[in-house]
Amino acid sequence: MPEAAVDGVRDRALELDDTDRRFMDAFALAVTEHIMDRDLDVKHLADYLAMSERTLRRRVNDVCATTPAQYIRDQRLEHARTLLRNDTYGTVAEVALAVGFAHAGHFARLYKAAHGISPKDEARLTATELDPEPETSLAPDLKMGT
Repeated sequence: MPEAAVDGVRDRALELDDTDRRFMDAFALAVTEHIMDRDLDVKHLADYLAMSERTLRRRVNDVCATTPAQYIRDQRLEHARTLLRNDTYGTVAEVALAVGFAHAGHFARLYKAAHGISPKDEARLTATELDPEPETSLAPDLKMGT
């Protein structure tokens, strides 16, 4: 979820009553626990939380001002960002599959729309930050005291 959206959810969480807070905690935990499961969708979450899909959609919309499907997608993209930054997988396609996207191209488009950078560039940028190339000097190597 983009940072502004995460902040919005956090702000709403401060205003929730205990019932809504418990629901949101259970919902968020269910998504987190199953984030790498390609079959994670509204139906599976509704079954897991013992409620109808309609009730799940309504409650998530009331509490988070988003849909369960969008929340899942946002969480998948955030998890992908973590995997890319930690260089956990070798390719963008592997990261896409790991976080539940069947098609790397679709994943890359959604990732760039959410984060403003392609997943390939994110991984490359992170690799550069973690392992910068040694600086090369253009000055001649001077020996002192000869």
